[in-house]
This record gives sequence, C-alpha cells and structure tokens, in this order.
Amino acid sequence: MWSDRPSGTKAVRACAFNGSNVRNLYAGALDPRGVVLDSMTDRVYFTDRMSGGNSGKIQSVPLTGGSAIEHLAGLNRPADLRLDSGNRTLYWCEEIAGTIRKAELPPGNGSLTPLTLFSGLATPYYLDFDPTRQKLFWGTSGNSLFSGPMAGGIPDLPLYSSGQNMRGVCVDAAAEMVYWVERDGPRAIRRRAISGGAIHDVYTGLDTPHGLVLDLTARKLYWVDTGTQNANGFNPRGVSRGEMEGSTAGAPEIVVPGTAAHQPWDIDLDLRVSTYGEWVSRYFRYDDTPGRTGKAEDPDADGQSNFAEYAFGTPPLSDIGSAARFSWFTQNDGVWPGLSFRRRTTASDLNYVVEFSLDGVGWLPEQQSPLLHKASAGSADPEGMSWSGVYFRPDGIMPEYVLFRVRVTDRPAG
Repeated sequence: MWSDRPSGTKAVRACAFNGSNVRNLYAGALDPRGVVLDSMTDRVYFTDRMSGGNSGKIQSVPLTGGSAIEHLAGLNRPADLRLDSGNRTLYWCEEIAGTIRKAELPPGNGSLTPLTLFSGLATPYYLDFDPTRQKLFWGTSGNSLFSGPMAGGIPDLPLYSSGQNMRGVCVDAAAEMVYWVERDGPRAIRRRAISGGAIHDVYTGLDTPHGLVLDLTARKLYWVDTGTQNANGFNPRGVSRGEMEGSTAGAPEIVVPGTAAHQPWDIDLDLRVSTYGEWVSRYFRYDDTPGRTGKAEDPDADGQSNFAEYAFGTPPLSDIGSAARFSWFTQNDGVWPGLSFRRRTTASDLNYVVEFSLDGVGWLPEQQSPLLHKASAGSADPEGMSWSGVYFRPDGIMPEYVLFRVRVTDRPAG
C-alpha cells in the first residue's frame, strides 16, 4: 500500500504483488504521507500532513478499505511512519517541529498518547529502526542521515552528510546495512554499512524516488517515485521494485506504472500471501520462467521444492530457514515428544497433516490416532507464518522411538 498526495488522488492505495487490483483504501485525506500496516489488526495507519490548517493527524483505515479513524491530531507537519510490531509501537517524524515521537498502539482503535524522543532536529523526514542495536535511523529533508537510541536523547554524529534531499530510510539489521533514497542529484537508491565505509548505488537513473520499504525475506526493495522532476527517469509517478543487491542482481521492475495524475509519496508492504501464485509474484521476477517458478522446481538447490518453501515459509532463492524441528511439549501430565513446524496461516490452498510412525514403514495421520495431540499454536508473524505443534502421548510405555513427518497437499478451491 502507498500514499498518493495532493497532486494525485489524495488517497491511501493498494495493489497485489503483481501490480493487479489497484484500489483506493481511503480517499478522504488532504495530504497523506507516511503509511504503515499493522497486520495484527489489519489496519493501515497514515499521516495526514495538513488535515486542517497546519495541524496534522495520524489516522487509520481498514486494510479492506472504508472509513478512517483519527488517533492523534495537532501534529506539526508529520511525515514518515514506522511500526515496531513486536512492541506495538508507532514511530514518526514531525518535520517542522523538528521532533521524532512514538506512541504505543492502544487496545481497540483508541487515541495515541505521544512521547517525544528527539527534539530540536533539523527537518527530520523519513525514519526506520534497528531493534538489534536499539537504534533509530532518520534522514532530513536536506543532506544528512542520522541515528540515535530508540529510547531517545541525544543523536549520534551524522552517518552521512552529503546527500541531496534525503527520502526513504530503511535498515537491514542482519546485514548491518542502511538504505536510503536521494531524491535529487544522483536520483538514486543507495546503501552503506552502518559502521561506515563506501556508499553503493543500488539503483540509479530514477526520476524523483521517494518512499522505500524492504522485503527482507524475499530480498527485494519497493519504492515510489513522485515524478515531480520530469527527468525522464525510470517509472515516474509509479510503484517499482528491485533486488536488494541492486542492478547487479537484476533490472528494476514496474509494479504499477505511473500516470500524470498521481504523486505517490510513501509505501509499506503486506507480506502475507494466500495462494501459491501470490507467493511467486512476491519472490520471483515477473519474467521468470516456469522452469524456476513451478511447484516442483528447486532454484536454490537446497533440496526443498518451491511448493515446500511456500508451505513452510522459507525463501526459494536462498538456502536459509528452518521448516520443522523436533520438540518437547510440557503438559500437565508430563513432557512429551513431538514435532513443531511453520504453517502459513493465510493460505487458502494448503492442507497440513502430521503423521507418526513407530517403525518408519507404517504412518498414521493425526486425525486417525488418539495418541497425537495438537499443541497450542503461536501467533502469526507479519508474513502470516506461525509455529504449530503436535505431540505424541502413549497410552502405555513410551516406545523406543517415534518418527514424525508433516505432509502438505494442495487444498481444492472452495
């Protein structure tokens, strides 16, 4: 989903990963800017920079679209939003006030209670956070990139101060890398190690690049381009994506082509998919062949088919991640062996069945055995994956060993 500010539709919009089903979620804002999805409540939060005079707001709208709810008003030109979903906390910049603030998401759809983390800043604009290092990163509507403690206080020395109109800021904490957009000058998406070093151009030749978001699992980045410079760059006024490694890994792709009427400003992702086709659109290039995207294919040669990677939430183009593991389950009547595995809770086309065997020859599914019991499932993560479990509790002496496996099959439509 992305915000489309005044010269466009004045809306919060959305589409599928393949660019289809472009739609308005809300079209009643005056100047929509930062946008972020809360997948736990299926609500999209956004800032309205000047919702009445110079007083900005934070509002939210259902992911399915509808009426907006106001959560906080009286802001001084709010810009980007970020959500720490694990701690249920929103972070945002107020450009003219020179502040970075946060607020915990309240139960239900109540009001936000803001807390100022940094003040006296020079035009803070876009931001992101690194929970590992407990750092906030932000760029100015100028030439600098900063960091500072998530708890607030005094900013660190500038990470970079030679930019030309800094825009989208994103952190890849695992790779210790910070990404940002320079709207003017190089008109590029750039990155650098958090610790310092050389600056690398990820994608250049853009028009007026702006909002940026990372899909860390699929190793893709998405951006919007306001197209206001008319510089004949790539996909002005549209939504685009590319590889996090940049042009060395593949040319950028057009998700939604730009039109003269639009001016997209910021972007976020709903990483959940409900069908294999949607998953392919998220992970693979649009021009990839069935020889790479087919269910039986294994493009990363890790021994797991694409279908298995889809079902268990592991990436199809890199040999990382765990799909299942042996576990001990503690219950009131003892501790029992079992199997834990990641299940795609949002899938409409998958059927999971856990089976056990005492000899490796005969297998019995959980639905046909009183000895297998479901464990409590964990909550779904932002990608719609959760850990599920089944444990074995004998009606007599525990056998010498128990084997477990999980089978996943296509679920017929309907």
